[in-house]
Amino acid sequence: MGVYNDLKTHYYTNHKDTMNEFVDVSSSGERIEKVLVIQMDRSGPLVAVQFIKEQEGFYLTVKSIAPSAPGVEECSYDISYSYGGKTMRHGSSEMKKVRKLCFKKPKRDFMLVPNFLIGQHCPTSDIEICIGKPKKDDEEEEADEEDVKV
Repeated sequence: MGVYNDLKTHYYTNHKDTMNEFVDVSSSGERIEKVLVIQMDRSGPLVAVQFIKEQEGFYLTVKSIAPSAPGVEECSYDISYSYGGKTMRHGSSEMKKVRKLCFKKPKRDFMLVPNFLIGQHCPTSDIEICIGKPKKDDEEEEADEEDVKV
């Protein structure tokens, strides 16, 4: 857990200037890769939202950069993309934990936005992300005070 806590502190201290914005990872031909890293607070989990543009549209994935170990905070998420009066949504009560980001086309736990729903501007500006603690079955579906919207 020590290295994981060091990573969270490093990110908060050194990368505050890129918080809440997608950063280009690579671009070649029609493929574009971007990542947005979110941290609710200095001790909160690091959450990566990956944007991968392929020929058929763009893929969005949401993952926690954390070890799968006891004591590591669990997160849930909801992500939506809106354009031209249409909205797509995807969410999960359990966010996948990864130690390293991979920019391969995802096979599960992703949202694919097809080209016909993408406007002429950068589609990352039409994405809304809500990250929170997993909700128990008897809790309301509304976001609580600890949820973070980006």
